[in-house]
Amino acid sequence: MDKFANEGVDLVADLENPLPFKDESIHYIHARHVLEHIDNYLGLLMECYRVLIPGGTLHIAVPHAFCRAAMADPTHKQFFVEESFHHFTEGEIGFRTVQLPNLFNLGWLETVEHNRPGLDDGRPGAYFTEILVDLDKPCPGHHIFSGAALP
Repeated sequence: MDKFANEGVDLVADLENPLPFKDESIHYIHARHVLEHIDNYLGLLMECYRVLIPGGTLHIAVPHAFCRAAMADPTHKQFFVEESFHHFTEGEIGFRTVQLPNLFNLGWLETVEHNRPGLDDGRPGAYFTEILVDLDKPCPGHHIFSGAALP
């Protein structure tokens, strides 16, 4: 899926609009370096939740806000840190964002620093660091524990 009818694109759609899929019809969504280019990424996450089947996964890769590549790209509209994704899960980050429901279970979150010779030599911070996240849509009646200690 792409916004433009380029070679190899089988579905043209604008991610700023509702996704062209039926409710609970998709098992897996791979959003690699997409969210940072979207004006209304909250709306897109809500749409991903709508089209994912219960138990489906939204895999996200975004540049870390503090890496130089995130700030250098003039097409980036959003910036993310690890805690950005806890607003959509049951994870506790010290406060609750009332407007956002606990849509997903956090399946996986990792920060990966990519050192690039010539770009990182002698400069503070990595040029490119990305956040990798799996957000799982819960199945009714089933709770996925995300590493939290049980009482």
